[in-house]
Amino acid sequence: MPKRFNSNAVDHEQPALRRTLCSLYRSFWSKFFNHKIYLLVQDDLAKIQKKKEEEKALKELRAKAQQKGSFGGSGLKKSGKK
Repeated sequence: MPKRFNSNAVDHEQPALRRTLCSLYRSFWSKFFNHKIYLLVQDDLAKIQKKKEEEKALKELRAKAQQKGSFGGSGLKKSGKK
């Protein structure tokens, strides 16, 4: 019958192995989640940058439209009749 792990056991190799495995497990998941968080932050930063560029382009278009005035800057075309 296989020996079950007893937390009260006097065996000193088992806790050391368990600590090693736990530390490996923790380091793996901490790196994994840190990488996930890094990717999410990078994605958010890319979205923010894209939004800023769109706002800047829209602002430039508004300024350009105000300079030209209505109907392409030439105003209303008057007919020859009075």
